Order: sequence, then structure tokens, then C-alpha cells
Amino acid sequence: MKRLFVLLTALLVLSLLPARAAENCSTQVCVQVYTDPTTGRVIIKAHRTAPTPAPRPTRTYVYRPYTPRPVPTRPYVPRPRATHRAAPVINTALSLADQLSQLIPTHSIHVQPTSRALTNVPTYFWSDTDPTFTTAVNILGVPVSVFLKPAFVWNFGDGTVSQSFSDRGGPYPAGDVTHLYRIAGTYTATLNVSWAGTWAANNFSYPVLGGAIVQTTTVQVTVVPGPTRYNN
Repeated sequence: MKRLFVLLTALLVLSLLPARAAENCSTQVCVQVYTDPTTGRVIIKAHRTAPTPAPRPTRTYVYRPYTPRPVPTRPYVPRPRATHRAAPVINTALSLADQLSQLIPTHSIHVQPTSRALTNVPTYFWSDTDPTFTTAVNILGVPVSVFLKPAFVWNFGDGTVSQSFSDRGGPYPAGDVTHLYRIAGTYTATLNVSWAGTWAANNFSYPVLGGAIVQTTTVQVTVVPGPTRYNN
């Protein structure tokens, strides 16, 4: 009997405790930034998270005997029915998801000398690619900024190993992307520019996911015999 009394007392105390308030997630927005290598675009997605429902309070059931109440009898008096027009439905719901895409601009290759390169003389290469790609958007009320930086891989088409550069190169004499062709001929030089970087929102920075966006450009280089000590 004593154990039953203690159990009933504990259940009564628990029933009087207030329920824990649910976390307010109605305005929380999840943002995701990734790249699409097939289209060369940076995709920015955002969606609102559904609020967490509040738990219902638990109450103990107390049995009470049912006593029916007498139903008073009233005379029936018919009333005229009023006609109401349905109010127009106005859609005020906000979009739960949104998506933006930014296209990274393409580039071209420049060569110096512009007409014919010479064997055993440095040929200068460079690209007009922007040194960075930045964009800032506001998606579902959240400011998002994206920062990408290119990496350059050159293949000069004469069988030599491809070379990586962090700089886009430049013309003579400041350019640092040069190549010596040893044999005269026509070569196809190829430049692969790959983009990678980070994005930021709410004072936090994250890496941009997805495959790297690689832009490929080629240029034809005609090389003629250059001067030697036997030929000036």
C-alpha cells in the first residue's frame, strides 16, 4: 500500500511540471554551395528547415463518474439561411527553397611572338583569365559570398611534361610562363584552368563542394628555326 501511494505521488508531481519549449527553427535557412563541372556553373541552394513540434504534456487520468445533465426542451423556430460568399484565397506562403547559379566566364590564350616562334628562344604564354572569381548574393534572406581561385596547367604540345603555374602569365619581359621549343614545327598548346575555393555565410567559411570546374583552351603555335652560332 505504501509503494502504491509513493507511485501515485510521483505521477502527480510529473504531471504538474511545465513542458519543455520547442526550439524555434521557423526562420532557420540551410545553404549549400557546390560546382557543376558539366555546365561550368557555381550552384547556390537554400531551403528553410521545418520547425520542431513541441512535445505534448503528459497528464494523469482521474476517473470521474458520469452524471448526465437534463436536456431542456425548446420549441423549434426555423431561421432564414443567410447566403455568404467565399472570401478569395490569398497565397502568402514564402518560398521554402531557392537556387541560384553563376557562370564562370571563359578565357583565351595569347602567345608572343604572335606570328612565329623561334627554336631555342623563349616563347611567352598567358591567359586573360581573371585572377579570382567572386560573387555575393542574398538567398532566402541570407547573404552568401563565394570566392574561387584558378590554377593553371600548361601543355605546350611538343611532348614535354605539363607544367603547373599559380600565375596566369604575361607578355615579355614580365611574364613567367615561357617555353623553349627545340624543333621547328606546328604545335597545339593546351591550357587547363581549374577553379576551387570557399564560400561564406553567417560569419562561417566552408569549402565549395562538387567536382572542379576545368576550362580547356588550345592555341596553334608555329615554330621556325631560330638563329644559331652558325646561322644569324
